[in-house]
Amino acid sequence: RERGTQKRSEPRIAILTACTPGSATSSVCQLGANLWQCYAQHHGYHFIFDSNQYPAFPNKYRFTSRVPTNLASALDANFSANDIEFLYQEPLALQIGSDALNFKWWQRWYAARRHLAAYDLLLVVDPDTAVFPTCYHVDLITALGLPVNRSEWPGVIARDPRVGEDLNGGVFALTGSTWGFLYLDLLLARSRWPIDVAGGSGWCHARQSAEYETLLEVVALEHMLTSNSPIDYKSECMKHAMPQVVRQGENEDYVLGCLWPVYLACWHKVLQRLVGPYGARASSRVHFVDPARADINYRPWSNEPRYRNSFIGRADLPAVSNAAFLWHWVAIP
Repeated sequence: RERGTQKRSEPRIAILTACTPGSATSSVCQLGANLWQCYAQHHGYHFIFDSNQYPAFPNKYRFTSRVPTNLASALDANFSANDIEFLYQEPLALQIGSDALNFKWWQRWYAARRHLAAYDLLLVVDPDTAVFPTCYHVDLITALGLPVNRSEWPGVIARDPRVGEDLNGGVFALTGSTWGFLYLDLLLARSRWPIDVAGGSGWCHARQSAEYETLLEVVALEHMLTSNSPIDYKSECMKHAMPQVVRQGENEDYVLGCLWPVYLACWHKVLQRLVGPYGARASSRVHFVDPARADINYRPWSNEPRYRNSFIGRADLPAVSNAAFLWHWVAIP
C-alpha cells in the first residue's frame, strides 16, 4: 500500500483514459489501458480507466445519410418539423460526412471533470496512445517541461503545433488550477452545440473545433488580463468551422462539408497574434510543449513510412524514423 501511495508533499498526478461501456473490453482500449497502467505504476502515478456511461447526448442536428428530421428539437426552437421541410428537398444536406454520430467523443472530458479536483496534474489521453518504450523512464513533469514549483504550473498543456500542423486533440494535460477548470468548463459547455463543426481530416466532428476554440478563448482571456486591454478574439474563426457549401473542382458538383484547413489557418493566425509564433509562445496559462524537444502527440501514420499503405502486409518494414515521447496510433492495428 505504501508503494502505491504518493506523499502529500509530492504532486498528485494521474493519467486518464476513457472508453465507453461497450468498447472498454475492445483490444484497442485494453491494450492502451494496460500500457498506461504500466507507465503510471513505474512512476508512482494514479491511473484512471473510466468506462462510465457517458451522458445522454443532447438533441443535435447530426449529419447522417438520413433526412434531418430532428433539427427543430436540436435548436430548441419554437417551431415544428414542418417549418424545416425545405431541408427535405436539399440533397446537399444528405452528402455531408461526419464522424461524430454519437456523444462518445465527449466521454473523456466529462470523466476529466469528475476526476480533476483530486489531482494537481491530470493527463487526458485517447486509448490508442502510449509512451514509446525507450522513453518509459522519463517522468511526465520532465516530458511536459513543467517547473518544480507547482504554483508556476499553467492550467492547460498541449502540443505546440508547427506551421501546417494541428493539435489533433488526442492528448491534453490539465492542472487542478483555476485556469485548468476554466478550460474544462468552457469546453464542456460546447458539448451542447446544436451541430457538428470542423474537425481533422476534413470531417465534421463533435469535439475537435470545440477544443481548439476553447484554447483560443483561454489564451485570449490571459492576453486581456496581462495587457490590460479589451479581449482580442471574438470567435472570428468559427465562421470557418461551420458546415459550408463548397465545390470540389471546377467541373464538380457542389457539396456540403467542413473546411478544416481554412479553420486551422485562422486558428494559427489568431494564436500567433495572441501569444506569438511556434516555439516562442508567450503564455503562462497554456503551456505549449515544443515537439522538437518532446513530442507528446506523435502520429506515426502520417510520419512513419512503415505505416503507409505500400508496406501493409510486408515483412520488410522500414525502421522507425523519428524519436517521440508519446505516440498516438490513431487506431493503427
